[in-house]
Amino acid sequence: MKFLKVIVQFIPTFMVIGAILFLSLSSSEEMPKVDLPYLDKIAHFCMYGGLMGIYSFDTYRSPLLHGGRKSILLAGWVCAVCFGGIMELLQSFCTDTRSGDWFDFGANVLGATAGLIAGVLVVRPLVRHFFAVK
Repeated sequence: MKFLKVIVQFIPTFMVIGAILFLSLSSSEEMPKVDLPYLDKIAHFCMYGGLMGIYSFDTYRSPLLHGGRKSILLAGWVCAVCFGGIMELLQSFCTDTRSGDWFDFGANVLGATAGLIAGVLVVRPLVRHFFAVK
């Protein structure tokens, strides 16, 4: 029963994962065309930074997770990086309008890392202040 309660605490994270799945695997022809250099890399950075930011928020606000949050966050970062790699492989092998790109994967990793750092330095103090969780 505790496991189910912990899963419910992470619904925002699962929603972000769903959005990334949709955006990563939907047809790129349906996306609006914007002529901005490196917009795709910026989008990857923001998606995975947002994923880790939300994951950090969910991790820190959960009163069911006592101690060990550092290892939970590190495991989440590893999962986000692996998820980013899997998405690039799926884009390459399972879609007709997308292609996998090492630079996209690099943007995913940098975004996840920035999100983790922001989670520790920004999200944690905010959660402690507003949710009174230690």
